[in-house]
Amino acid sequence: MKILIVDDSQLARMGIIKYLKILEPSAELFEAESGLEAIEVFKRESPSVVFMDLTMPGMSGYEAIERIMPLDSDVKIVVVSADIQKIAEEKVIQLGAKMLIKKPINQENIKDILISINS
Repeated sequence: MKILIVDDSQLARMGIIKYLKILEPSAELFEAESGLEAIEVFKRESPSVVFMDLTMPGMSGYEAIERIMPLDSDVKIVVVSADIQKIAEEKVIQLGAKMLIKKPINQENIKDILISINS
């Protein structure tokens, strides 16, 4: 399994990566710190799962989701954001994301997410 973690915060990326290494030790993990970089990495690596922040400089997570979904409609995008307003959740689901999870994320969240998207 290939997983892309997209967040402008290195600390946030490292937290998700730490838990993924425990829960999915055989997964290939890739990082991007912006929406634009996420698209480049996505095109190159074709991950099956993307953990996406919404608020990033340059290209937002919303825009990145809009550009990634046409590339692979089977990709499972999980939005991890501090913005958990109902309108944000509705918008990311409409764009094709599977779910929105509130930051900060922990190992139990990641475990539940992986179970949910793989069932």
